[in-house]
Amino acid sequence: MELKLMSYNLEWMANFFVTGKAEFYQGKSRYTGRYGRKPKDVQMVCRKIAGVINDIDPDILGIQEGPPKISQMKLLVKEYLDDKYDVYSMEHTRQSIHALVKKNLPIQVTQLKENHEIYRHLQRKIEFYTWDNVQKKNQQNFTRKPTVLQLEHKNQRIEIMVFHTKSKISQLK
Repeated sequence: MELKLMSYNLEWMANFFVTGKAEFYQGKSRYTGRYGRKPKDVQMVCRKIAGVINDIDPDILGIQEGPPKISQMKLLVKEYLDDKYDVYSMEHTRQSIHALVKKNLPIQVTQLKENHEIYRHLQRKIEFYTWDNVQKKNQQNFTRKPTVLQLEHKNQRIEIMVFHTKSKISQLK
C-alpha cells in the first residue's frame, strides 16, 4: 500500500481564529501582540492553504504551527477541505501540532497517548546542529509535543510522527 504524506508549516495559524474559540477571525487586522500577525483576509488565506492541500491531495498531512485547539483545526477541515480529513492533535497553548488523515483510508489509525514510551523517550533533549556551525552540537527539548500516529494495515504497524523542529536555529541573516 502506498500513502502520500505531506507536511505543512502554517505560520502562526492561531491568528486566524478568535482567541480560544473555533471561530474564524473577521475584519481587518488589528495586530497588537508579539506573536505573528493576523492576515488582513483570513478567508482568502484559508482558501489558498486549502488550494495547496487539495492540489497535492495527501493521504496524511502534518500541520506545524497550527491553531492551539483541535476544534479550530476541525473547523478549517470542515469549511475549507470538504471535511475529508480526520484530525488528530497534540494541543499546546499558542501553536499545536496536528495530523490530518484522509477519511476512508483502508488503514487503522490510532493516536498514541502522552504516556506512551515514545513520549517518554522524547522528553530527553534532542541533539541538533545549526546550519552555520555544524561542528558544535546543541541540545534542546521539543517545545511542542509531536503528534504520533500508529498506522496498521494487514498486521503491519508503523508510527508517523508530526513535529516542528527548532525555528531560527541559524545565525544566518
